Amino acid sequence: MKQAQRAETLAIGTVYVAPPDHHMEIREGALVYLTRTERVHWVRPSADRLFESAAALGRVIAVVLTGTGTDGAAGAAAVKSAGGVVIAQRLIDLAGSSSVWARRLPHSSRRHSTHCSII
Repeated sequence: MKQAQRAETLAIGTVYVAPPDHHMEIREGALVYLTRTERVHWVRPSADRLFESAAALGRVIAVVLTGTGTDGAAGAAAVKSAGGVVIAQRLIDLAGSSSVWARRLPHSSRRHSTHCSII
């Protein structure tokens, strides 16, 4: 696991985390693109921006564990529309979370993406 760097080429077996206050997108050639453009659903980084950019390149797997509000739901729908797979954490696993936002995102992603697998 590592913090993504601007124009970095994605490597197999590596988990990338967006830097604070940056959106992360995936561009042609498996390049990481970082931006500080407008917030999406009041957040930056946005799961929607990441999932939508990845889905535009083809079939991908999106994993939703936690997040803020409904961010990630539209991106999960884009992944499904592109033939990809969306995996979301079960709400019961989040029952002990102190954050109401952490409990809402996986639920929103499943509600907006009808064929979401639950882990």
